[in-house]
Formats: sequence, C-alpha cells, structure tokens
Amino acid sequence: MAYATRVSEVTAAELLEFCRIDDPSTDDNDHIQRAMALCRAFIRSYTGLTDEEIDEHEDLVWAYMVLVRDNYDNRSLQENAAVKTNRTVGIILDQYNDHLLR
Repeated sequence: MAYATRVSEVTAAELLEFCRIDDPSTDDNDHIQRAMALCRAFIRSYTGLTDEEIDEHEDLVWAYMVLVRDNYDNRSLQENAAVKTNRTVGIILDQYNDHLLR
C-alpha cells in the first residue's frame, strides 16, 4: 500500500493498517479518528506550523503516523514514567519547530 504524502491525505484505513489492526472494532475506529485530530493538533502546537504548512513537508507524514500509532498503543489511563518521545519523531518535528527557530 502506498501511503499519503501529505498529513491531510492520511486516511483512517491507512492508520489502522499502520497500527496493525486487522479487524478493527467500532472502538478502534473511534479511537483512530480521535487520535488523528489530536496528533494534528499536537504537530501544530509543537511546531507552530499551520495545516497548510504541515502539508508542505512529506516527512511529517511519518511523524504523524507514528504519533497516531503511539497514541493507539499507549491509550491506557496509567502513566508510564519510562515512556519517552520517539527520537525520530522528535527530530522530524524539531526541524519545523517555529518556536525553536526564533
């Protein structure tokens, strides 16, 4: 399967496959939909980029998909102090972090 080249083009079906959810339940679908909105908002907040600017950077698709998968995989209410930001995602997001560039 060829993945989207813009964050706005990533579908829930692509993310369900990326998360290795073969037979998604209604809860799985709902969670992925919420995670999609949450992770886009996170990227906007973290980088200071608009949705249009986010779509200009193909590598942000990977960061977005990993963030959604991480959100899906770590959706319990218990906080794990050992959980850290994925290093690759951090590097990608930092490249476009308008807050750091100022």
